[in-house]
Amino acid sequence: MKLLLLIMLVFTSIFAIEEKMIEVEIKNNVEHVLNTLKTNKSDKEKQEIIISKIETLFDFNTMAKISIGKKWGSMNEDEKIRFMEKFTDKLKLSFFEKLQLYSNEKVEYLPLEKNKDSRILLKTFIVSSKNNDKSEVIYKFYKNDKNEWYIYDVDIIGVSLVQSYRTQIADLLAKNNDDINILFTSLK
Repeated sequence: MKLLLLIMLVFTSIFAIEEKMIEVEIKNNVEHVLNTLKTNKSDKEKQEIIISKIETLFDFNTMAKISIGKKWGSMNEDEKIRFMEKFTDKLKLSFFEKLQLYSNEKVEYLPLEKNKDSRILLKTFIVSSKNNDKSEVIYKFYKNDKNEWYIYDVDIIGVSLVQSYRTQIADLLAKNNDDINILFTSLK
């Protein structure tokens, strides 16, 4: 589990990644993140470097919208903006915390799978350095109307990150009479 989310943080700032470059860019950036983790920099410096790598490839806004589900339509603009900001900050912090568990695991890549013109899957395996156990991580990319590819979800050992948040958020809202304000305090 130590490196299961590592790959989520390994992307450079890319605005219009070409489909044929997805694998190359990911491999290059995984290496960059792994090297960053091995440096003597402070955790804060490492966090800044790594987070800056993912901000333009992950579509945090889409991830937030999917995670909150139907409630999105009833939120006002201020609530939507506030939720996206809090959700994004929480994801970035969570990613970095998982990266701190890194202990020399290796990453294997499978070829891209294009299941629609606007959807691509990149399957990877995190291989334990201790016992060669493999854990599957699947990155789900979509192509926007500007032909830019972004990650909108990640499946980690068969569990969708976005769907996990969606379930947690739905449960939290159900327990609190659908009060959106509970999300702002819980996403600190």
